Order: sequence, then C-alpha cells, then structure tokens
Amino acid sequence: LRERAPRLRLAVHALVFAEAGERLGSGAFDLVVTAAGWAPPGLPSRLLCRERYVLAMAADHPLARRRRIGVRDFCAYDHVLVSPSGGAFAGPVDEMLAARGHRRSVRLSVPSFALVPDLLAGTDLLSVLPERLVAGRRDIRTCRPPIGPDPVEMVAVWHPRLDADPAHRWLRETLAETASAV
Repeated sequence: LRERAPRLRLAVHALVFAEAGERLGSGAFDLVVTAAGWAPPGLPSRLLCRERYVLAMAADHPLARRRRIGVRDFCAYDHVLVSPSGGAFAGPVDEMLAARGHRRSVRLSVPSFALVPDLLAGTDLLSVLPERLVAGRRDIRTCRPPIGPDPVEMVAVWHPRLDADPAHRWLRETLAETASAV
C-alpha cells in the first residue's frame, strides 16, 4: 500500500466481532478483514486467501525435529491461545480435543496471532496458528497439528454504500492481489 499509495493513511483496530457489522454500517470502519465464518451476514465480501493452520514451536523445542506429533505429545506441553475477544483459555482446538477425550493446557491467552511467534521463540510453548505468520522464520518450526481447524477463508467485508467508491474498490483489489501473492 505504501508503494502504490504513499499518502494513504490507514488505521488498524482490534476487532470485537459482534460489533463488526455495526461499525461498518456507521462508517466507523471502512473494511473488516476476518475469517469468512465470522463475517457479518448480508454484507458484500471478497475472498483474500485461504489460511492453513500449523503447529508452531521454537526451533529448539523438544518436539521441533519431529515431522509428526501425536495428540498425547501435543497435550503434554503448554500452549498459547489466541482469543481476539480477550482472555479465553479454550477455543475450537480445545473443543476438538474434548470430543476425542483429550485436553491441553493453555497457559497464555493473547488477543492477536501477531504476538504469538515472538512468544514461542526460546520457550517450550506450542501454538496452532496461521502458517503465513511464521513462514520464513528461522527461530520457529512448524508441522501439521494432530488436531486443528480446517483451512479458513479470509475475507474483506464492507458496507454496500462503498461498493462503487473508486478508492475503496482499489483498496479491496490491492488487498486481494497482495494476499494471494503472499
């Protein structure tokens, strides 16, 4: 965005998903980027990318050399969980584990996936997170989680009043182009 529109001003906000539709409707937000399943219903959207989840850990983690990790080893270590609404210590992975009679120990809950890679480095913590957040990091190892969410479609969502706005259309197209290239 800086290359193509160096004078563009962009404010990134933490999102309370229950408020996304209202904020778009009031004009407080111009665009929301979220998982398709959390998008406010009835609003236009555009697919940005499909996000695959991986099990991430520090490069020197005891499990880092393994290509496959079983549920028991997965549950034997403490985890970092992302809770966008704040403070939860269980999520979809925990529901999947419980359905199979397992339980993991979530010791740290953070509001954003962006925080997790730095929190993993140099620790024995594990986390299930979007692959592109850790791609290319030498201090983080990843593998397929023994249990975890299916790939997620990430979408941009906006209010219909902005459909024909040239600047907004340009922003949506640029985001989609950039997301597909990463």
